[in-house]
Amino acid sequence: MDNYEDIIQKYSNKLDKEFENNSNILDSGSKVNYSNDSDGYNDVITNDYRSFINQFSNLKQNLYIKGCEWSGKLFNITLPKEKEEKIEDYLKFARVNVTPSSTVAFSFIASILLGFISLILVAPTGSLIMYMLPFLIGGFVYFILATYPKHLAQQWKIKTSSQMVMAVFYLTTYMRHNSNLELALKFTADHIDPPISLDLMGIVWNYETGAKQSVKVAIDEYLEQWRKSNLEFIESIHLIESSLYEGDETRRLNLLDRALEQILNETYEKMLHYSQELHSPITMVTMLGVILPMLTMIILPLAVSFMGGVRWYHLFAFYDVILPLIIFYLVYDILSTRPTGNIAVGSFSDFDDPKYDDLRKLIIKDKKNPNNTVKITPMKVAIFVLIFFFIIGFSPLIIHAINPSFEVSYGGLKMMDYARDKSGTLLGPFGMISTLLSYFIPIGISVAIGVYYYIQNINLKKIKDKGKGIDGDITSALYQLGNRLGDGIPTELAIENIAQNLDGTISGEFFKDVSYNINQLGMGLKDAIFDEEYGAAHRYPSAILQTAMKILIQTSEKSPLASSFAMINISNYLKRIHEVEERLKDIMSDILSTIKSQISFVAPVITSVVVAITAMISMIILSLTKTMDDFAGTDGMAGGLTSMFDVGVPTYFFQIVVGVYVVEIIVILSVLYSSIKDGSDKVEGRIYLAKSVIKATLMYCVIGLILSLVFSNIASSVMGM
Repeated sequence: MDNYEDIIQKYSNKLDKEFENNSNILDSGSKVNYSNDSDGYNDVITNDYRSFINQFSNLKQNLYIKGCEWSGKLFNITLPKEKEEKIEDYLKFARVNVTPSSTVAFSFIASILLGFISLILVAPTGSLIMYMLPFLIGGFVYFILATYPKHLAQQWKIKTSSQMVMAVFYLTTYMRHNSNLELALKFTADHIDPPISLDLMGIVWNYETGAKQSVKVAIDEYLEQWRKSNLEFIESIHLIESSLYEGDETRRLNLLDRALEQILNETYEKMLHYSQELHSPITMVTMLGVILPMLTMIILPLAVSFMGGVRWYHLFAFYDVILPLIIFYLVYDILSTRPTGNIAVGSFSDFDDPKYDDLRKLIIKDKKNPNNTVKITPMKVAIFVLIFFFIIGFSPLIIHAINPSFEVSYGGLKMMDYARDKSGTLLGPFGMISTLLSYFIPIGISVAIGVYYYIQNINLKKIKDKGKGIDGDITSALYQLGNRLGDGIPTELAIENIAQNLDGTISGEFFKDVSYNINQLGMGLKDAIFDEEYGAAHRYPSAILQTAMKILIQTSEKSPLASSFAMINISNYLKRIHEVEERLKDIMSDILSTIKSQISFVAPVITSVVVAITAMISMIILSLTKTMDDFAGTDGMAGGLTSMFDVGVPTYFFQIVVGVYVVEIIVILSVLYSSIKDGSDKVEGRIYLAKSVIKATLMYCVIGLILSLVFSNIASSVMGM
């Protein structure tokens, strides 16, 4: 008996010691916070969960969090209760773990610091107009940072809402053959990307840890945050829940069909209303971003020549800082009201998994030894391109700094020249050669941006395109497979038959690989599809395909007839989603074509013509001014005319200002175009931005160079008469 009690005491002490050690570990590395909710249960948040959330946060968001934490330590700002609750709701929705007061403190500190730095930079100009710029920049920075919590919540909401259709699709697909909501949530979370997968896993987490009484309670609490913006999602989930209580199988399946149909119809209607409301904002962006700048640029050379005192940095502040910020805000406002993202059955979204990091680099292989590869980050390539073009573009300034007396003349006109204005300030460089070299500045900026985003995303796009290829014909393949299984044919034979019928398609290649693994390697159906080394599904990056195959494996354990119903239903669901997607593309086509025409033609062509005309007018005015100066001493009228004109802004700097503006407006419009067209698909959007900014800027530069040469000859002829 004593031995028995000794043993009990011994292991009791051991358990107490282990429990104490585990408590220390929790206290030091994985803290757990408990907060009582309205149901009397506890919400459990661990550091591991925070780390899991943080891996889906981008660099910009992480920098914002660090800035808020640092600012919150410096200043403790007390906010009105209503404002604090509103900001806290935004932060909670966006999963950002900072306090509302720290966000306001960061807004004040960042705006003051950037405004002060801007004031130091513009102080040497001595211009009253430039002294206003730091206040504008500081005010804009404060506005952006003060509304950033709302922006983060809006971005999370847009990205999550863009996945709702696919979430309902996965839920209904799984529950057609297995009426278990908890398993359906896990299945959906495994087959869909963040952020909605995090929400679904959080629902299951709250139920399994006892934080919520049931899955239904956890779901209903989660759905409340979408009541104002995505009521159709709530209605679809409630229909799915209702199917759990339906005893009749036919009625149960009808409820699941209605759930998907409900969210598809509502999504289409919301996008239809959004497209109707886009015409006015897009027109405003066009007028303010393209037409208004072009009109002001046309009269600018003459106005500057008569006014005097206007420098290139005045134009830079207006065209390249203030105006793009205004247009950016308008575009941001347009995109923030987008009801949902793309509903396409894409295979990947952001490729956040670290295993894709190497695909974001420039990979150079050794032809003699393919195993030797050099991986270069796109930032290094972009910086090299930028420096190379900047050296060429700024060469007139470099040459003048080395040899101030260096000049080039052609046809009686100086092609690289400096002149003094009325105040005696030396301005330049003037002349056609300087103007031509200035085009390398916008080319360098656009190529650097394009190369950076192209290298970063082209390999990822190849993976997406391969997945899209199989998603494109998987609908028909699954329908045929379902028909074969419905005839009572074993699953392995049905797959072999489909591989022969679909020969030459991507789906046919997939089923051929599965059939090969079964017949030649002796694998079972599950291993033939999902084996880590030889599984066919790993060679075809399609979430839809993998979902269908997992359901095929599960239903094949019941009967071929069950698999037949599952495959046909998935095919019908995909077909319906594709129909709605095509209808959405149709209603957005007019808006998208308008934006695309501005990117590819209107903005670059009009600006290039304006710059060429400006170069010609500047050459003529500069030549007239010097000619009149020669007669000023002998002719009083000539001296009077000379006092009317000033040297003005050199075309060299004017073109750089306009060229940089062209790059900025093309980038902004490209983001607008891709965001409306592809929703939150960053890969497609960045590839489009890379291509469009290079093409549009090159068009601007080529047309500008040709017209500048033509107009310079005209100017030479006029002055030679």
